[in-house]
Order: sequence, then C-alpha cells, then structure tokens
Amino acid sequence: MRLQHRVVATAALALLALVGCAPTGATRGAEGSGGGRGDGAADRVTLGEDGDVDCAEMLAFVGTSTPLPGEPRCRISAFQDTSYEATTTADPADVEAWLASVQPGAVLPPAGGSWGCPEGVDRCVDLAREPGSTVAWHFLEVEVTGSGADAAVRIAAYNT
Repeated sequence: MRLQHRVVATAALALLALVGCAPTGATRGAEGSGGGRGDGAADRVTLGEDGDVDCAEMLAFVGTSTPLPGEPRCRISAFQDTSYEATTTADPADVEAWLASVQPGAVLPPAGGSWGCPEGVDRCVDLAREPGSTVAWHFLEVEVTGSGADAAVRIAAYNT
C-alpha cells in the first residue's frame, strides 16, 4: 500500500511542477513583477515568447526613441527573464551615438581597447542599469566587429 501512495504522491508533484512551469499566456506587469516599465510596450511581453519582433518593441524595452542604426533585425526571448537582441550593420560612430542616447556617458572603447570582448569582436561594452533607473533592462551589451559602414553590430538588452 505504501508503494501506491508514493507513486500517487510522485505523480501529483510532477503534475504540479509541470503546471507551475508551463507558459500560461500571462503577460508581464509593472516593475517588480517582470521588468515592465508601465508604459505598455515592455508590459505586453508574453511569457514563453521567442522570435522576431518589431525593433520599436526593443527600443521601448531599452527606454529610447532613438532608432537603432542601419537596418536592424530584432528578436525576443522571454520566459522568466526577457532578452532582446538586435543585429545590424552600421558605422561604429552611429552605434556610439545610439549608445549615448540610451545611457549618457557610456563609451564604446576603441578597437583593441575593449577588455573582455568575445573572441572575434573588435569593440564591446557591457552596461548595468543605473541605480534608480526606470528602464526595463538590467544589462545592455553592445558588440562591434569590423569598421566602416558595414561593421557587424550586436546589441542585447535583458533583465534578470
């Protein structure tokens, strides 16, 4: 009889874990419940979402209306955390100008001056959100490979 109770208890726990972890279609709410800013765009992230999005959605998450340089392609991955990524080609000077609009004073180090860049990346900067800031992202990564108008650019913003 005890074996039956263990089997039933184990099955019940597995079912509870499955139900508790499954995407429910719920959306993220205000700051503190999922990283939204209360302005609408970042609050409409659907849990379990993954794929291409309009870059305006990423810009709202980042907290800027300044368009990304070049012709970016933006993606989202959202479950417990939300992560946006944009890839584009652009002149590094345009990337620096965009970065300054997101976090004034942030600098993209010159080629060879970036410490800790992933292999093959020429310039990079990792930023943490300023204390007291109301933007949705907690961390922002900017990577530039190459130079001139066709430099490969990757920008990622995420919360934890």
